[in-house]
Amino acid sequence: MVAGALLDARGRVLIAQRPPGKHLAGRWEFPGGKIAEGETEAMALARELREELGIELRRCEALMTLAHAYPDRDVELHLHVVPEFGGEPRGLDGQQIKWVPLDQLGDEDLLEADRPFIDALQRHRPSARSTRDAPTPPEFPMSTPAVNAAPSITTGERIAVHNPRSGAVDYHFNAPSRAELEAVTARLRAAQAGWAAAPLSHRIEVLLRWRAEFQSRQAEIAAALAVDTGRYLISTSEAGSILGMVDRWVRDVPTLARDEELQSATQPSISYRSQHVPYALVGIISPWNFPLSLCFIDAIPALLAGCAVLVKPSEVTPRFVEPVRRSIEAVPELAAVLAVLPGARETGESLVRLSDVVCFTGSVATGRTVAENAARQFIPAFLELGGNDPLVIAPSADLERATDVALRATCLATGQACQSLERVYVHRSLYDRFVARLVEKASRVEPNWPDIHHGTIGPFIFGRQAAIVAAQIADARARGARVLCGGEVEDHGGKWLRPTVLVDVDHTMQVMTEETFGPVIPVMAYDTPEQAIALANDGVYGLSAAVIAGTLEEAEAIGRHIDAGGISLNDGSLTSTCYEADKHSFKLSGMGGSRMGPSGYTRFFRKKAIIRQSGAPTTIDMIAEDHARPR
Repeated sequence: MVAGALLDARGRVLIAQRPPGKHLAGRWEFPGGKIAEGETEAMALARELREELGIELRRCEALMTLAHAYPDRDVELHLHVVPEFGGEPRGLDGQQIKWVPLDQLGDEDLLEADRPFIDALQRHRPSARSTRDAPTPPEFPMSTPAVNAAPSITTGERIAVHNPRSGAVDYHFNAPSRAELEAVTARLRAAQAGWAAAPLSHRIEVLLRWRAEFQSRQAEIAAALAVDTGRYLISTSEAGSILGMVDRWVRDVPTLARDEELQSATQPSISYRSQHVPYALVGIISPWNFPLSLCFIDAIPALLAGCAVLVKPSEVTPRFVEPVRRSIEAVPELAAVLAVLPGARETGESLVRLSDVVCFTGSVATGRTVAENAARQFIPAFLELGGNDPLVIAPSADLERATDVALRATCLATGQACQSLERVYVHRSLYDRFVARLVEKASRVEPNWPDIHHGTIGPFIFGRQAAIVAAQIADARARGARVLCGGEVEDHGGKWLRPTVLVDVDHTMQVMTEETFGPVIPVMAYDTPEQAIALANDGVYGLSAAVIAGTLEEAEAIGRHIDAGGISLNDGSLTSTCYEADKHSFKLSGMGGSRMGPSGYTRFFRKKAIIRQSGAPTTIDMIAEDHARPR
């Protein structure tokens, strides 16, 4: 079932009386009806409003979905806010309708199924169908007025979403069609010229207003993330990290990408200025493991640079998009140049085709496709791809520190992080004690099942990943590895794996040579620093690595020889908390400018040289062959 909360210019909501002959006749409800086979929610709502009220739906925004048990059946109810429609609503076939102030809806005799919608409407306070309160236009030229860049109705592929904790399909959304995506990119491009022409101070002010809107919805966004990922603490932390991202870039960008004026060292009459020209449209394809932060790690600096941005989050974790979209729509200047549209492969491929530069985070296989498509479009691609990050533990390392780091950095977020450590090399003199202590600690770590607020290890967000990890463990066992703890995927609808320590491993096993993306800790002994470095460098990945030794100097002496972009010393996965240092991905772990450090901002500009000649130019006579005639 689908229903619509129509808004008029005074912010009132339309409700309709159930006509005679219907169950619960005489009570009031939000207008709507059944979703026919093959219809999207938006299509069904448009049809129902046309048939029931004689109006044409122009824009709607999904607000919430809930299940309700009627005496005769169980239904799923989808409420949409309708701020724009054509025509004057009128009750057909004698149906009574009336407009009610939002804060008085609770006094009406509405159907019980509609009651939760009242709370949601009053909590989110949707904008009235009016332009009276529109912000004053900025005092710089805009090529188009600020508009909402995201389509409110998407009619592309209908995508079913699984809950990572239950395994059940409990959410659906429609990806944008190709035409809708093209319309969005056209609107973003139209607004980008004015956005880039505005002073940086204006873009900073807009981002800070969005930060406030985001913060006001932070709990709601974190709750949606928790459903998307099956974990609570990390979701609340991830939502909070966006505030820090805005703060850091707002603080740093005024000193970056400054235009320079210089004199030629060889031609005294020539001077030159630099000009930083932002890319018009940045396409971002983000993954499911950290759905929110990996959307905005690229989007925030790109927006501050003056780009328009279109983000395609993963179809695996799309629930957070709606509350985030509402925070964006609350800041019209930002909504004009930023859209967030979840979709699957087709949406991503279309986005590459429509963008001027693309940022992608994900697997090597998909990243290769993105890079190939970007090359065909002749646009840059910034890719952060897979990793199989090594941890080297020197004989001088503190045993407690080493085991604490190894356990946390392999199992944080169920090992579903790009910078997770995935293979451990321990000096033979420390090996037995390290393994015993690691197993002791790992055995105490519990899954967050059945209570999301208890335990440490969350479910596999993407159910198929559990099968990949299980296959790697089986491959290792078949080749002689032993499992000292964990090792069996637990099926509670969703899939969990306790921390799994493997020994007697070698580089013939997938778990040592391929990306695992799960809480698996294979431990291998080595004898010399040279052997440890060779083992760490044996592979196709080079995202990050870690070294633990008795001193930072000893750890750095080893880390300098490891082929990876970020090396953590006496800790692990520090690239997840330290964003100030530029780094590049080595080997198959990625390519393009660093998303860390100043390059995370400057990569969104093309640099133009404006070269000035104050002296006399060279004439055609000066380059005649006669001047080089042999004498």
